[in-house]
Amino acid sequence: MPNNHPIPEEAVKNIKDRDSLLHFLREHLDWQLPDDPIIEEATFLWDVEDLRLSDSTAQRLQDGTVYQLRPMVEDQPWGIFLIEFNSDRVYKTDLRNVLRGLVPKRRRDSGLP
Repeated sequence: MPNNHPIPEEAVKNIKDRDSLLHFLREHLDWQLPDDPIIEEATFLWDVEDLRLSDSTAQRLQDGTVYQLRPMVEDQPWGIFLIEFNSDRVYKTDLRNVLRGLVPKRRRDSGLP
């Protein structure tokens, strides 16, 4: 059950990477994650082949991967994805390509939200 306390602005500003995001979700949104969650244990990994990305889009993704947080409740109808790019610039076309790769009919496991 999420807490009903306001989230301190500083807590949001402290989200700088995957680990700090997982910490934020656990500490401020009461997500059921281990004390020291490891990204690989808390997510599903989508790689370039799974998403059918072009070489140019793949090269812009950090490590050529996208992470999907595992569902927090049974039958969760939506997914949360971590997409990190190699630069501060995000190209809409690349983001669109990643999102297309996540369409259920094209995924390796259509049971994932």
